[in-house]
Amino acid sequence: MSAKAERFFDADNQRLVYLKANASSEFWDEHWNEQDKPRLLQNPPKHRYICGVTRRYLPAGSAVLEGGCGLGDKVRAFQANGYSAVGVDFAKETVSWLHQNLPQLNIVEGNVMDLDFEDDCFDGYWSLGVIEHFYDGYDPIIAEAHRVLRPGGVMFLTFPAMNGVRARKASAGRYAEWVESEERLSRFYQFALDPQRVSEVCKRHGMELVERRGFGSLKGVEEEYDEPRWLDWVRKLPFGGGVKLGVVSDAVVGRHYGHSSLLVLRNT
Repeated sequence: MSAKAERFFDADNQRLVYLKANASSEFWDEHWNEQDKPRLLQNPPKHRYICGVTRRYLPAGSAVLEGGCGLGDKVRAFQANGYSAVGVDFAKETVSWLHQNLPQLNIVEGNVMDLDFEDDCFDGYWSLGVIEHFYDGYDPIIAEAHRVLRPGGVMFLTFPAMNGVRARKASAGRYAEWVESEERLSRFYQFALDPQRVSEVCKRHGMELVERRGFGSLKGVEEEYDEPRWLDWVRKLPFGGGVKLGVVSDAVVGRHYGHSSLLVLRNT
């Protein structure tokens, strides 16, 4: 999202509603087409954080699915770290581009609410910023993850969160009240979800929470405090200093300021 989204507080469900553009398959094809694809092909991100979390729970050689894989960069990183990785996405043009440019990746076109895989066939499932884009709910995504994960398998689930700052602002009435309308629903983009409620949904579908952490603290601060000037200084720190400072801030205040939550869940 290049411009800021409109945000409203849905008190009945304790979540923020972001309006910008409907997150359809066409939207994601356009979004991914705006990315620097040549750079991604030549110098793919290593995703050390994601792969590091995965290694803490799953050994190399494990079968890992990414539901909603976008440009396949995480699938590529999983492969580079010794995992048997599969990506699924519903953006047709993006999947076609991946088949043409990265045929070594196992990428399939599909629906995370109705996966074309056998039961109990994956050791791990990564869902990175997917469940928040479904206005009618994400229960089917969690149910499918439970189905395709083996007993004892692990789901890694991320989504924008109702962190401590957002919860306080909502209680103080600092967000506009959410009222549904046809026009607003046509521009629904995503939610910021209550991590406790998400974990309860997952538990209903046979997944037990084993770890929760917040991340993206600098982005959370930027969004809630109208881009404080010191963030420009942080971004310009040499030798990856901004990234390192972000990691430290996530460890210290991630639950309070983190834009997103990561839930690690064990399949039962």
